Amino acid sequence: MKALAVEAGKVGVMQATPSTVQGQTGWYVDVSEELQYWEVTPDGEWIRHE
Repeated sequence: MKALAVEAGKVGVMQATPSTVQGQTGWYVDVSEELQYWEVTPDGEWIRHE
């Protein structure tokens, strides 16, 4: 997860985990190394699930 967090810091966006396609519903890592689940709707809205 550390490498994903570093990349998120470089590019300014959360990074998808290996099981998720970037920009689609799934698991993402932010710069703080927090693992988060996000749903991306057909309209492009991002909804965080906790």
